[in-house]
Amino acid sequence: MGVCQNCGESLVGGALFCEKCGAKVGVAAAAAPVYHKPAWKKPSIKFGGFKPGKMMTVSIALVVAIIVLAGAMVAVVTPLMTEPKITQTTTVAEYVLSCAYVNYGDEKLDLYVAKTMIQNKGSVSVTDYNIYYKINGYTDWCPVHQYKEIVPGETVVDCYYPQLPSTVLDVPTLGKTVSLEVKWDYKSLSGKAYSDTTSYQLKILGRKGFVYSSLPASEMLSPSDYASNRDLLACFVTSDAVKEDAINATGGLFAGYTDDDAKAAFNNVFTYLHNKGVKYISPVNFAVPSSVSEAHTAQSLMYPKDVIANKGGTCIETSFCMAAMMESIGVSTVLFLIPGHVMPGIILPQTGSIYILEANWIGTDHTPAEANAQAVDTLSNAQWVLTVYVHTLQSSGIVPPE
Repeated sequence: MGVCQNCGESLVGGALFCEKCGAKVGVAAAAAPVYHKPAWKKPSIKFGGFKPGKMMTVSIALVVAIIVLAGAMVAVVTPLMTEPKITQTTTVAEYVLSCAYVNYGDEKLDLYVAKTMIQNKGSVSVTDYNIYYKINGYTDWCPVHQYKEIVPGETVVDCYYPQLPSTVLDVPTLGKTVSLEVKWDYKSLSGKAYSDTTSYQLKILGRKGFVYSSLPASEMLSPSDYASNRDLLACFVTSDAVKEDAINATGGLFAGYTDDDAKAAFNNVFTYLHNKGVKYISPVNFAVPSSVSEAHTAQSLMYPKDVIANKGGTCIETSFCMAAMMESIGVSTVLFLIPGHVMPGIILPQTGSIYILEANWIGTDHTPAEANAQAVDTLSNAQWVLTVYVHTLQSSGIVPPE
């Protein structure tokens, strides 16, 4: 069916004029074409030379590969996330002093032979951490020190206070090297067990051996550090061994004795030792350390009865003897450590004041009164002073070996 070019009216097939406007069509209107819906045909799609079936196979293989890789990563990362990272650092004392062997087992005195720092640097806790110590030839494995859990970021400090046998007194004065073993074990959260044993060396000094400091050189900053073991000098003040000499020297003291009674007794001890022929002997090394090297130098010290028997001693040894004799009759004593020297003093019972004597003047022509004046002058001019309160220390647990 055609359309009039003039008015747009539909024309009847074969008409020469428009029935609406009369315009001449010119030629017979062509019959309207008949459209037929074509049958659907599958389109042809190209995939860069690959067929669809092959592309799907490649995609599935890629997905499978990613899944396998992810599983492998989980298998690797999971243990790293669940296994612990523990570090143990053990510091061992350079020396063990057998003069104080009874005291090492007393934790309140803090005379540890080994100290271990345990750090959990991982991201998970460890459980049932156990640590043991032993000194070969002298102790068995100590009872277990157990920590039920050490959480991430936690640091635990563990110390070893051994119960030492009296046989340590028999080693050579200046020492015997022995091994200390440290054993530890623990479990991770996954149940995996870890364990190891490490060996260290230390030196046990004999009954007369002494070293003034056990601190590392890097921690020595003052005279007090050079003599960090000074409290153990109280172990050499063995009052029972010289009690008979003290009674002979002083006649003893009765309850309620006065300051003057105590001073008189101390002066009598000075004179008694003088009459026994005791004299000052210069030390082989030094009396009191003034350097790191001296602080770590082991030396031999005599006990009070040895001073009397040998008729002489260094300033520290005669100070031991005088202090022991006074302690045996109930008078509290103190040792004064100054650069290169040691002097003994007593604590007066009524006023609490100190009465001090110069022990080096035993065996000279000086009187006790002069020895007191000299000691006071020496002490007042000392660059520094360290004290060892014998009675207080022995009452707190510093026990002599005899």
